[in-house]
This record gives sequence, structure tokens and C-alpha cells, in this order.
Amino acid sequence: MTIQMMAPRPTGGWDGRELLDADFDSLGDADDHGPWVDAAPFRAHVRHLMAETGVAWRTIAVLADVPSQSVDHLLRGRNGRPVPRLHPLIAERLFHLTRTAVADSAHRQIHAARTQRLLQYLAARGWVVRDLSRRTRIPEGQLADLVAGRSAACSQLVAATVKAAAQALWDLRPATGPVQPSQLERRTEGTRVMMAAA
Repeated sequence: MTIQMMAPRPTGGWDGRELLDADFDSLGDADDHGPWVDAAPFRAHVRHLMAETGVAWRTIAVLADVPSQSVDHLLRGRNGRPVPRLHPLIAERLFHLTRTAVADSAHRQIHAARTQRLLQYLAARGWVVRDLSRRTRIPEGQLADLVAGRSAACSQLVAATVKAAAQALWDLRPATGPVQPSQLERRTEGTRVMMAAA
């Protein structure tokens, strides 16, 4: 069975980049949330979540609704040095993302419209279902159904994983170059969804 990934190139001046951001507009003034906090416990917390759940750091950032760059700096440091302090709102959101919350996100169904748009934008930028499936560990058939609009809902974890992949791949181009419509047909593989991201 072949699956055709219908991915019309989005029209208009809006390129979809806004879909990559955390849902809140701004962290605002830290004074509104209390003093900055020691980053070390939250760095350990994120690493523990990654080890216990198998979920990548970008997906954890999406699930916690914090900027991925903040989690990147938390884990890898900035300019070769560990980040000593963390914005209190980021700390609070990471604290509330527990192992149970991550596990629950794999079963909580949400509307798939935003995930569909992100997949369509990625397809328009040259990424095919097979590559996205390999990077996200989401089955090709499930991704193809989402991008074609055949699935109206997906799990919160799948949505977060796709958004995390889009953040990682947005400014990159596949090594194979621009995608042709005929290349969007890929065979479905029966791989299972795993709690991981690109």
C-alpha cells in the first residue's frame, strides 16, 4: 500500500514560523514571578525526565511550554559555561512537568490542526514523511494521515514531538535537495510510536 502525502505549499507571506514558538508571548519581567532561581536542580530534573521517559529535550521544552533555547542553555550551557540561574516561570513550568505528566501526554488526545500545518510546512521545505518518521519515531502512516488531514486528532506527545522536530529542522534542508511531488509517496512501515523526538 502506498500513501501519498498531500502537502500543498502554503500561500501568503506568513511562513508558519510563529507555530514554532512557545504558546506564551513573553516571559516578561522576572520581578513579576519572583527572583531567578538556582538552575542546577532543574537541570537535574530535565535530565532525569529524559532518562526515565526517553523523550528528547526539545519535546520536553514543548510539553512544558517553555522556549527550547532556554532548555538547550540549561542542559548545554552558554558560551561553554553552565547557566547558573533560571527564570522563575521557566523553573515553575519545568517543575510541573513530571514523569506522570509526560506519560499522560501520550494518551491525551488534542486537535491536530496545528500539527498538520507544521507537517505541511516541513513538506514544503523538502522534508518527506520517511525522514520525519525516522527522526521522530512516529510511524509513517500516522504522519501521512496527519499531514493529509485524515486524522482530526493526535496525542499531545505526538503534537509536541512534531513541533520539536520542526524547531530542529526549520532552517535546514534535506541532503537530497528539493522534494518532487512523486517523492511524497512512501510505503508505510509498521513501527510503533516511541516517546522520543528529533
